[in-house]
Amino acid sequence: TDGFLHKAGVLDFAGGNVVHIIAGFSGLVSSIVIGKRAGYGHEQFSAHNMLISVLGASLLWVGWMGFNGGSAGESSPRASIAILNTNIAAATSSVSWMCIEWTLKGRPSVLGMISGAIAGLVCITPGAGFVNITGGFVFGLLAAPCGYFSAQLKTRFGFDDALDA
Repeated sequence: TDGFLHKAGVLDFAGGNVVHIIAGFSGLVSSIVIGKRAGYGHEQFSAHNMLISVLGASLLWVGWMGFNGGSAGESSPRASIAILNTNIAAATSSVSWMCIEWTLKGRPSVLGMISGAIAGLVCITPGAGFVNITGGFVFGLLAAPCGYFSAQLKTRFGFDDALDA
C-alpha cells in the first residue's frame, strides 16, 4: 500500500504484475546466461507427448481459476467474476492464438492453443477481479497476438527459451 505503483492507482488483483514481469525477465536472463541447448537451430525440438502437454495445461487452467478466485480472500461476487474472467480470457486467447496460426501458417496446432490459453491466464491475472466479462474477453483477445509475436521476437533475436516465457 506504500509502493509508488499503488499510489499511482495501479490495481493488481492477484499479484500478477509482479510475478509475471519478474518471471519473464528471469527467463530472458536465464536463457542468455545459460546459453542455447545443444543442437539448437540444427535439430527439431517439439513436444515429446502432446497428450501430457494438454493434460498439464488443463490442470494449470483449473488451478489458475482457483488461484484467481481465491485471491478475493472470500466467497463473494468478486471471486466469482475472477473465476469467470480467468476462464473467458484463457478460452478466448486460445482461440485467438489458433486463428493467428491458421492465418499465418495455414494450420493451427494444439501446442499453439495451449500457449494461447497460458497467455490468456497470465494476462488476466492482475485484473481478474476488477474487470467485467467483456474486459476478460478483451484481455484474452489481446493476449494471444502479444504472446505469439513476442515468441517470434525471441526466435529472431536467437534466445533459446524452451517455454516461450
